Amino acid sequence: MNARRWVVCALALSAPGCAWNEGSGFATLKETQVSARVQPDQASALAEITTDLGYVVQLESAELYVDGVVLEQASEGGTGAHFDPANPPDGYSLCHSGHCHSEDGRLVDYEEIAEEAASTGETYTSVASIPVYSGLDLLAGGALRVRQVEPSAELPRAEVQRVTLHAGALRLRGSVQSGPGGETLPEALPLSVDLELGVPLRAAVHVDIDRDSPAHVRAVAEVIVARTLLDELDFVRLAEAGTVSLSDVESPLVDPVLETLAESELYFELR
Repeated sequence: MNARRWVVCALALSAPGCAWNEGSGFATLKETQVSARVQPDQASALAEITTDLGYVVQLESAELYVDGVVLEQASEGGTGAHFDPANPPDGYSLCHSGHCHSEDGRLVDYEEIAEEAASTGETYTSVASIPVYSGLDLLAGGALRVRQVEPSAELPRAEVQRVTLHAGALRLRGSVQSGPGGETLPEALPLSVDLELGVPLRAAVHVDIDRDSPAHVRAVAEVIVARTLLDELDFVRLAEAGTVSLSDVESPLVDPVLETLAESELYFELR
């Protein structure tokens, strides 16, 4: 797998005048637009895939479920001693069964990650959380517009340094049409993927929310998933009773899918 890549778009908030009033937030987050697409930016890029092993896969539906988006700032004087597998430090993802996947390919125990975080003092606190809990259509595209913000749309004074998007699940439906090298299968293999992910996607940003911020701001968060999503999967070997069903996130057989998702690019903008 290639090293994890993050696309970062950071805009300093600046506008004439002052948006701050005594007893109110420094800016109001009016709306967050959340979307996902496949690279290249074409629905057909995922509707029919030829994998690196030569399988031809046709997808009828593809949804990435997003739990939420969190704007974060670095904590002052944090010890980093607390380790949350659902929100691991930068460089780690896919935490389960007592270990996380490192971006360099290692499986690292929770204890080692907690010790590393404690030594670096790397901790972040939430400035605002945008609950989504909905699927993003990777085939049709389009964006969800979310107006709910927790604890409040009235943003406090903060220096947002990181954005985390929590990918909750991947749902695919389709069929495997042919085998490696165009080999004809006795019949198309129905394909279903239902993986509960818990994968945090992150982007480093630098956005100041202060007295010079505009009164109202809007956020844009976009996930860009690689077209190689189903590479390395040997569908004939995965097939049982004439169908391919992937639902066990703990199985090493689905690691290629999880690792590709963990390397997805996250674009974020606050304007």
